[in-house]
Amino acid sequence: MKTLFKSLIIIAFVFFLSTNANAQINLDFKVNTDTANWVGGKSNQSIVSWVNNDFLQIQVDGGFWAVAAYQPLNGVSWNFDTHKVVAVKVQKKFGDLYVKFYDKAANKNYKLKDPLPLSITGTTQLIHVIAFENYANDYPDLQSGTKTFTNIQIAHEFVSPGQQIQVDWVKSFTTLDAAYEYMGPLLDALDDIHSSNIRISTSGNTIKIAGMTTESSVQLYDIKGTLVRSQILHDGEISGLNKGVYVLKIDNKASKVIL
Repeated sequence: MKTLFKSLIIIAFVFFLSTNANAQINLDFKVNTDTANWVGGKSNQSIVSWVNNDFLQIQVDGGFWAVAAYQPLNGVSWNFDTHKVVAVKVQKKFGDLYVKFYDKAANKNYKLKDPLPLSITGTTQLIHVIAFENYANDYPDLQSGTKTFTNIQIAHEFVSPGQQIQVDWVKSFTTLDAAYEYMGPLLDALDDIHSSNIRISTSGNTIKIAGMTTESSVQLYDIKGTLVRSQILHDGEISGLNKGVYVLKIDNKASKVIL
């Protein structure tokens, strides 16, 4: 149960604690943190700069993409046997967020999007976690072996010129469990449904919802980001569920639920 509880982080946006010691960008696919090889991408539409060697700032100069590309001279090698998860901590999110592995020689762009876009009341901060196993059908060549890419990009789509996006860190993990252990202390921040008047309770294989003032869009996701149910409710219940950890989303608020 402890592992399942921590694993919710794969599909949730969470507050980043100001006391966390890992505010600096951490590039685990390099031996050391490398601040020199990040450049703006997408046909010079983005300007990338460092702020006090602490976080990466992407300034949108033109177009509708904000792109920071990690692009060393000889490319980036990634071992998919030992680095199966990549996570990115960003702030000031304006559009859809992707992690993109670009192979110029093969003219191939692996575009990976977080499976469960949730927001947290009062913040635009989020952790974006990608497990490559979730893309086995789309990108079978990202499941094992070592590949060299022209660059790896942190990219926001559908943003406006003049907007800025902050990237606090990029980190890779050997396993999902390792990712959960690292980010586990941030998990309890996902609780903004309970900060409202909405009440959530469980009974057997049923989630009960009360205190809703209007009809709202309700979605339920499992820990892999798969949409389990989607419906319009004004109070009510979601039944016939399996035991496990879920994310319940009501409009733009979210909470963890354990059955």
